[in-house]
Amino acid sequence: MKKFICLILAISFGLALIPACGEKSESPGEKGPEAERPGETSSEAAEDFRLAVPDNLPDADYGGRQFNFLCRTLQLYEYDVEEENGDIVNDALFRRNKSVEGRFNANIRAIDMDGSWANMGGYKNTIKNSVLAGDGAHDLVEGDTAIVDLLGNGYFSNILESPHINVEKPWWAKASVDVLNVGGVLEFISGDYSLLLWEGLCVVYFNKKLFQDYELESPYELVTGGSWTLEAVERLSKDIYSDLNGDGKAGPEDLYGLVTTNGNMIDNFQISCELKLVENDGDGFPMFADPTDERSVSVAQKVFDLVHQQGVFMLDEGKTKEVHEVMFMEDRGLFYTSFLKDSQRFRTMETDFGILPYPKYDEAQKNYKSFSKAGFAAFAIPSTANDREFSEIMLEALCAESYKSVIPAYYDIALKNKYARDDDSAEMLDIIREGFDYDFACVALDYTEWVLIEMRAMVSGKTFDWVSRMEKKGTKIEKNLEKLKDTILKNRE
Repeated sequence: MKKFICLILAISFGLALIPACGEKSESPGEKGPEAERPGETSSEAAEDFRLAVPDNLPDADYGGRQFNFLCRTLQLYEYDVEEENGDIVNDALFRRNKSVEGRFNANIRAIDMDGSWANMGGYKNTIKNSVLAGDGAHDLVEGDTAIVDLLGNGYFSNILESPHINVEKPWWAKASVDVLNVGGVLEFISGDYSLLLWEGLCVVYFNKKLFQDYELESPYELVTGGSWTLEAVERLSKDIYSDLNGDGKAGPEDLYGLVTTNGNMIDNFQISCELKLVENDGDGFPMFADPTDERSVSVAQKVFDLVHQQGVFMLDEGKTKEVHEVMFMEDRGLFYTSFLKDSQRFRTMETDFGILPYPKYDEAQKNYKSFSKAGFAAFAIPSTANDREFSEIMLEALCAESYKSVIPAYYDIALKNKYARDDDSAEMLDIIREGFDYDFACVALDYTEWVLIEMRAMVSGKTFDWVSRMEKKGTKIEKNLEKLKDTILKNRE
C-alpha cells in the first residue's frame, strides 16, 4: 500500500489535478494509464519526480522589486509567513516564498483586505477602482467566487496569452482552466498556490466504531468497487437513529446515520452526481444546461429524499458548526459531511474515523467528484499591472514551487500521516483529489443567478419543486450568459 500511495503521489499532484467530467474512462479504483506514471518508486523518488517537473521560466533579476499581491485577510496565513515555527505546512510556505524571492531577487508583499462575504462588494470595488484608475497598485489579486463576476470587462489579462504561464503544467487545477475559460479568455485560474483549494474539498467522514457496532459493510470496498452511491448512503444510514436522551424528539444529543449541513455540503451533491447546471456551447462559451431532464430531476429527488429521512440530522449553514463536530466526535453520527481541513479537528477523537469521497449518483457514473467550497482562491493579473511579465513569472513560479513543496507537506505529511487514521483513507484522499471538479455555476454566482444554491433552498423549504425552480432561473441565466458572450466578443474587435 505504501508503494502504491507513493506511486500515486508522484502524479496525482499534477496530471490528476481534477480532470473535467467524462474525460476518464478507467474504473473508479484505477488511477489512469500506466504510460503516464513512473515505475515502482520510493517516497523520495516520488518527491524527486515532482521536483524534476520544469517550470521553463526565464532567468530574471528584478533588483529587489516588490511584488504587490492583494489577498483576503482570512487567507493571509497562506501567503504571508514571517518565520519558520516547526509546523510542517507553515515552514513549507515560508520556504516557498523565500525560494521564489531569492530566485528572482524580488520581495513578495501581501496586501491584505477584508474579503469576507460581508465586505465582498468593497473588496471587488477596490480591485475595480484600482484598474479604472490605472494606478498599477497590484501585480496580482486573489479572491473567492465573488471576484469571478468581474470577468469579461477588461479588468484582467487573458492568461492564455501569457508566454510564461503554462496551464498544462501540473500545478494548475485543470477544472479551473476548463470552467473559467470563456470563449478563449481565461482571466481567473486556481492551482497549488492556493492551499485553501485543497483544504476546502468536500468529503464524507465515517465513524469506525459505529460501523462495527452495526456490523455494516466496508465503505472503502464500496468506493473501490464503484458502488459508493446515493443509494448506498441512504441504505446504510436510514435506519440508524436512537433517541439517546429519551426526550421523545430528535435533537443533537441523539444518534444519526448522517450528520450534514444545508449549505456547501448540499451544493456538492450536484457536483458529485454530475448534475450540470451550466455547460459550454460549440464556441466555448457557458450556456444554461436546463437541468430538467430525467437524470437531473432524479438526482435532485434522491438528494432531497436522502436528507429528509429520519436518520439524518441537518442544520442550516451559518448555525453553530461545532454542534455537528461534537456529534461526530462523540460517536453520534455514522457519516459526517464536511471539509477536508476539518480532519485536523478530529485528531483528538478516541474513536477511529475514515475519509471517503462524496457518493456518485449511481454505479453507471464512472468517477467520484467533489468541489472545493465557494471560498476557493482564483488568481488574476490586473490589466493595469505595471509589468505583466513580472506578474506572470512570479505567479507561475509561486504555483510551481507550491506544487513541489507546500502541497506535498500538507497532503502527504500533514494529512496522510498525521490526521488520516489508516492507509485506506490515504487512498481515498487520492481519489478525492483526482475527482476535483467545478461547474461554471459554482464560480460565477451572479452571472448564473445563484442557481447553485437552489438545491439547498429546496431542501430548506421541504418541498420538492426542482423543475419549477430551474425554469424560473433559466431565462435570466440565458440572458446573462449571452450578454457575457457579447461583451467578450466585442472586446476582441
